Amino acid sequence: MVLAGCQSYLTLRDGTYRFRVKAFSGAIAGNNTVTEFTLDRVRPTTTITSFEPLTRKLQASFAVDDGAVSSGVAEAHCRLSGVHDWVNCTSPLAYVDITGMACLPRNTSGFSLASSGCLESGAYDLFVRAVDRAGNVGDATEPARIVVDVLPPTVNLTGVQLPLTNGRAAGEHPNPQNLTLPN
Repeated sequence: MVLAGCQSYLTLRDGTYRFRVKAFSGAIAGNNTVTEFTLDRVRPTTTITSFEPLTRKLQASFAVDDGAVSSGVAEAHCRLSGVHDWVNCTSPLAYVDITGMACLPRNTSGFSLASSGCLESGAYDLFVRAVDRAGNVGDATEPARIVVDVLPPTVNLTGVQLPLTNGRAAGEHPNPQNLTLPN
């Protein structure tokens, strides 16, 4: 086997190329073999495009840009601080159960999580990143700070004279949480 005209291709710019090889055996020429490939060294960028900063259910959308010379986006990864490390996800994503509570999905196309369960009230940082088909891993987005509030509001009445219930004032009622106030 003789290789004529060995060439280094280390200085190629990102783009699509066609590589042609022709084999010879003595004076007899063989078939041409043509391979097309895309050289892509640009990492994809990801942007969180929408989310509710204070919510009972955690939902968000994101967009990915793979640059001018693109091998295509292979997958996106999401991370929720204090809950899970990087997992595959799609946009729009949601951590919501059927009651509207902020929960880790059990079986959704948007996620693949090993565990599930509802999120506690508190602040969470959502990060998203993408990986293109060339294997370039993009940087994580700036965190989207989302405060989940799943607790019902507490109402304290002060300085209000409530009507009697069962012969007692509201403050004397054995279970004041279950009082019904007149309209």
